[in-house]
Amino acid sequence: MVTRRANKAPPDQGGWNIFCTDWSGFDMLNPAVEQVLRCGGVQTGFFGWPDLPQIEAMRGAWIEAPDENGRRKIAHDIQALAMQEVPYLPLGQYLSRTAYRDDLRDVVKNLSVFWNVRRAS
Repeated sequence: MVTRRANKAPPDQGGWNIFCTDWSGFDMLNPAVEQVLRCGGVQTGFFGWPDLPQIEAMRGAWIEAPDENGRRKIAHDIQALAMQEVPYLPLGQYLSRTAYRDDLRDVVKNLSVFWNVRRAS
């Protein structure tokens, strides 16, 4: 499938037109790393090759924004345009249930990472 999904030919010629995947919270943490909103067309866009130069320009502006308020507004604008243009279609979400030993502390909440975890003394 990995080879076929990169084929840009029409489906009747072996090209790919849809596939399912999933992402962790880190993969969609902010506009700089969210791959499904890479909208640079056939050159740099994610599979499906959305061509939305406005989103790419806003991504660059988000990276260069001088403060959190500026990044927040740009992220909002990216999301609003993505809802209008629909470069990908989320089919749902899921939550991973996690249990920790009761003698662990400093566990980072909401993301599956294990840095900062220590045994309580």
